[in-house]
Amino acid sequence: MRYTVVDTNVLIVAEGGASHVDDECRAAAKDVLSHTRNRRSLVVDRQWYILREYAAHFEGVGQTGEGAEFYIWAVGRSGAREVDITLHSHRVFVEFPSDPRLERFDRNDRKFVAATVASGVESTELVNAVDSDYSEYRVELRDAGVTVKELCEQHLRTSRRSR
Repeated sequence: MRYTVVDTNVLIVAEGGASHVDDECRAAAKDVLSHTRNRRSLVVDRQWYILREYAAHFEGVGQTGEGAEFYIWAVGRSGAREVDITLHSHRVFVEFPSDPRLERFDRNDRKFVAATVASGVESTELVNAVDSDYSEYRVELRDAGVTVKELCEQHLRTSRRSR
């Protein structure tokens, strides 16, 4: 079975909270959320780092779209694969790759990479909609065994670092 780690930006795009994306991107985000729910293939951490980030965007704000529905489903963790990720003083999480080339990778997004690694399942993919960090570090992440599915490459900003 293929498991999925879903970055919060996918929920936001599906919810309609990213005005700069096109209908194709929004539809792709909605499809991923629906497919993940139907397959019960979500990976979340037992420590709630991912779910707390979802909550910051969806809890108590009266949203009722696909992103909010996915958040509510994810909190119930019905059929979700739960993994442990451990805090680390330098890398943020022990499970985040120790590759020095990832030193500047967004510290806030490391929970998603750590959960992908911690899943221990080779077919786990991390799904992203509009965060450019994943594409900027695609080689380094791939070398660390992390597969990133980019839903909306047409909306990724130009790389902030030279390749």
